[in-house]
Amino acid sequence: PAPRNKIIAYNYETGEHIKDLTEYGEDEYTAIEVSHNGKYLATLNDNMAYLKVWDLESMEQIINEPLFDENSKTRCEAEDIYFSMVDDNVIYISGFFSKQIDNKRKNGIFRFDLANRIRERVLSEGLYDGYNVVALDSESLIFNSSSQSIAVLNLLTENLDWYGFPPKNVYSETIIYNESMNYFIGAGGNELSKFLYDRETSINSEYNEEVIISPNPTTNTININLNSNGFEYIRLSIVDLLGNEVGFIEEGLMNTSSYQKEYDVSDLPPSTYFIRLEIGKEVVTKQFIKE
Repeated sequence: PAPRNKIIAYNYETGEHIKDLTEYGEDEYTAIEVSHNGKYLATLNDNMAYLKVWDLESMEQIINEPLFDENSKTRCEAEDIYFSMVDDNVIYISGFFSKQIDNKRKNGIFRFDLANRIRERVLSEGLYDGYNVVALDSESLIFNSSSQSIAVLNLLTENLDWYGFPPKNVYSETIIYNESMNYFIGAGGNELSKFLYDRETSINSEYNEEVIISPNPTTNTININLNSNGFEYIRLSIVDLLGNEVGFIEEGLMNTSSYQKEYDVSDLPPSTYFIRLEIGKEVVTKQFIKE
């Protein structure tokens, strides 16, 4: 039988059943969060995903926003909710949602305006995933992590400060942040780790400035040049704005001090793409335009 789930409000002191906020349904409520001021409750569910928000004073639902495309059979995957501490009307949600808002990709972190019921993507041009959400430095930065990737989103400059594999011995599938001591506790499998994020030191990949793509824009071919030191095991591919791999270029042990590659992109539809370079445990992306 299918699982049956619902949201119920109880008084934690008396155990009194206050109200069933939802009816029984088949979709699991993956993320559930109360606002910092205790005024709102928000949930995200998988499959046919909705963002649901209740006013906890009246126990009435005020938002029931569909995040799925009713013409698509694609399953939504909800990940996390973060209530803004700067603006009571803003919720950050993350995951893979089939209802498009900008015709770029369906995963990521989104800012939802409760007052105007508008959803917009955080960093529209940044190629990153949408998993755990932790806000840093009065919400000027968002730390976004999974077991396979970590991203640091700079909301002031609207740039992706860093994106790549977790460093060695950093487990980031599930994380919590100690703001007063400025450290993270991360979990992954049966492992725990404590790690810091140093805002004063740039953690940009050492390869960011070493990857050169030309011509850009292009119509037929792109030339990729990598100038680093020695031999490295690398993997090169092309991904689209949805994060899908649309072209495999090369993989293996390469002489990165003199690496050059010409690749034919004439079969790709006109659009914006990214060269994805995996080198060691780092991931570097470089944008190019196919005309």
